[in-house]
Amino acid sequence: AAGYFLMKLQPFEEHLLVLHQGKNATIYRPNVYLFLMLKLGRLTASDLSDCLALIKREGLPPMPRLKTLQKRVRAEIQTPESPERLSRLRTLLTALSSG
Repeated sequence: AAGYFLMKLQPFEEHLLVLHQGKNATIYRPNVYLFLMLKLGRLTASDLSDCLALIKREGLPPMPRLKTLQKRVRAEIQTPESPERLSRLRTLLTALSSG
């Protein structure tokens, strides 16, 4: 199911980290940048919690990816779907600006 969203973020492959390498398969996970980009479209309360936890654990993405994320969040703030989502977007932007 995530394939559709990954294709919208081409080239996503450069943002994958190896989680496990086996004889027959490699399992990947997204880096901080890709994870945040994937979560930003919906940004539910649990998505925000996941984003903040990952930022706390792994830190902010490097420039210019951080600037791209900040710009995207600011654009989303301009057209929020609800006051709750606006609050979550502002919280995420604060977290992205505190590095």
